[in-house]
Amino acid sequence: MVKPSHTTAADHAVLDWSRAHPRLRPEVRFTCQRLRTEAIYVAEDLISRQYVQMGLPEYRFIRCLDGTRTPSEALAHSARIHGITALTSQDASGLLKWLLDHQFLELTSTGQGIRRDQHGTNHQVPLSWLSRIVFPKIPLGNPQEFLIRLSPWLGWTLSAPAFLGWLALLLSAGWTLTGHWQVFAGAAAQAVLPANWFFLFVVYIGLKVIHEIWHGLATVRHGGNVPEWGVQLFALVTPLSYVDASSSWSFPSKRARMQVAFAGIYIELALAAASVFVWAHSTSAFFGTLAWNTIFAASTITLLFNANPLMRFDGYFLVSEIAGVPNLATRGRQAAHWFCRRLFLGDSRPFPDQAGLRPIFVTIYGMMALVWQLIVMTGILALVAGLFRGIGLVLAALMLGGILIGLLKGLANLFRRGGIRPGRALPRLVLTLILLGSALTLVKVHPGAKAVAVASHPDKAIVRVESPGLVREVNCAEGDLVFAGQILLRLENQELETQLERLRLDVRMSGQRVRLYLREKQLAAQQAEKKLFDGLVEKERILSKQVAALEVRAPREGIIHGDALADFPGRFLHAGDRVLMVIPPGPPEFLISASQEAAETLLRFPDSEVTVRLRGRPGEWHAQLHRVETRATTALPHPALASTAGGPLIVRRSGGIDSERERGLAVETTARSELAHFTGADRREAQNQSPDELVDPRFYARAKLSDAGDSPLEGEWGYARFSSAVGERLGPHLWRSLQDWIKNKIQKNTKPA
Repeated sequence: MVKPSHTTAADHAVLDWSRAHPRLRPEVRFTCQRLRTEAIYVAEDLISRQYVQMGLPEYRFIRCLDGTRTPSEALAHSARIHGITALTSQDASGLLKWLLDHQFLELTSTGQGIRRDQHGTNHQVPLSWLSRIVFPKIPLGNPQEFLIRLSPWLGWTLSAPAFLGWLALLLSAGWTLTGHWQVFAGAAAQAVLPANWFFLFVVYIGLKVIHEIWHGLATVRHGGNVPEWGVQLFALVTPLSYVDASSSWSFPSKRARMQVAFAGIYIELALAAASVFVWAHSTSAFFGTLAWNTIFAASTITLLFNANPLMRFDGYFLVSEIAGVPNLATRGRQAAHWFCRRLFLGDSRPFPDQAGLRPIFVTIYGMMALVWQLIVMTGILALVAGLFRGIGLVLAALMLGGILIGLLKGLANLFRRGGIRPGRALPRLVLTLILLGSALTLVKVHPGAKAVAVASHPDKAIVRVESPGLVREVNCAEGDLVFAGQILLRLENQELETQLERLRLDVRMSGQRVRLYLREKQLAAQQAEKKLFDGLVEKERILSKQVAALEVRAPREGIIHGDALADFPGRFLHAGDRVLMVIPPGPPEFLISASQEAAETLLRFPDSEVTVRLRGRPGEWHAQLHRVETRATTALPHPALASTAGGPLIVRRSGGIDSERERGLAVETTARSELAHFTGADRREAQNQSPDELVDPRFYARAKLSDAGDSPLEGEWGYARFSSAVGERLGPHLWRSLQDWIKNKIQKNTKPA
């Protein structure tokens, strides 16, 4: 790429426009479009592929720049033609600045000619070096020929009949989804699990490639040119594909421009709708997972980002065309800045949109876009801060410093040459600072946190087989109410029963010999036989207990909770095998697993109220914390929470119960308690319950339901939110949160690999 020489860019800040004779470059082409009753002109640079929309006064002013007139003469000519709608000197100065920065003009009088690549090199305003690092752009060539060849095969999807079919497909898919909504919503929690990340990422990449291809097809279909496509990394992590479909801006047809903007969303929603039928009717786990990820990525992600009109993606261009406001982002930004200057600095200048294009709509849009930009920038800074094991913190600090310096520089420029009087601005700034300081010092907040919660009965009884045997009959089913001592299963072990019969016979014979030796007064033989008799009786007692245990009975009153009980008949069970649980009739408690960050709030306010939302179930449950563990552990609190069982907590193979105990766990007094397996007090229970442990230590707490109502079932999990019962000042809370966040980032980045 041939770069412009050092004489290319004029310094418009010191340039004397009264003597300069700028000339519009011959490579700039204009296209007229109709916007309601007004004419809109699109200026296109055929070399740099840049576009700008303007109204009739701007167009006539620019056309007057032919190298023989100064800007002042062109502005006077525009005033004679347009009268009160003509450009002001400030508008003309800003327009000239933009045209010069983007190399639409040649400055003949200053000798600063613009050199251009003979092969059409793209000279765009260079991004800052920091933006180039954080958002690198990787071009992948010119797809024009590929799209032209593909158009006869797939271009029909953008026709009017295809659009009607698209509407019918979306309606039928929506109807199908309503019948499976609970299952679909319940599966949504699986999308955020690490096991699904790779699958979702692959589907996302494939959809974005298709998305951009359809943008290109729509552009080519209407005679446009697509000179480039490629990939741009968002914060060096997320790949975002792109195509250069900017030639669609010059399409005279509004419908054509809207179709190009909507083509990507159009094809992704079509794929999502088709995937609904695959997901609803497929019996294959692979194709069901593939279809679900396609639905999620092509609908939720697309609608949140691509269709978001506050970002310069597809939704923005659609809203701009529908509202009939060209350059909506630029006009909205100007309106938002005008509103902020008027509110905080007392600026009395008129609204900047001289074309009179819906000032209220443009101002509201500009303020919403400004707020969204702040949210996105905050998220980007947080994302960048976690990159590269410490380097990300430096990059985030540099980005934040650049933003603050830019704001201060802009504020200084406003005071220096922006026409703002300090006498009006300073009282407003002081009042703003007073209100902000009052909010930080007087407003109280209740810091909240989020943790994982699972429904659990602390008094539940886990029923295990005490004697091995073949299941002969099952006398209970899931959800049955049973009483203490009721027979639940009958097992059969003929070898054990035969041993008991032989042992009973040996006991009778030994008893007869004891009596015989006593009658014959053979005391030594009688004492020896008596010891043998006592041993046989003890063996008979133990063996009788084992045979009696072949009838598995309910240890307490409650409700049966077990999986696949109907499949047990004919199955051999070993001693210690878990068969079911007997859950007490009352409501369960919530066992809460919190990360270290969330546990700080939990430990600070141990009596706060908890709000729980369970996965796949509507509504929420309110509970009261009544016990908080003060030490973290890697023990798995409940099998349902393990990632291997579809839960949210990442686990690995356990290194043994003794090592768990050495890590420092809460001590329970009874081996049958819910957390007994954390301490090793019930070793067999822990070993049989789960061979896994958590990758990162977590804190645990219990919360009692405030009302019984529709009680959740054992093992149902979701997310709990809890807040402090005592308010905290907003300012100290924000400062402490920032300190904790920075400290956490430093600890993670400096932790050895």
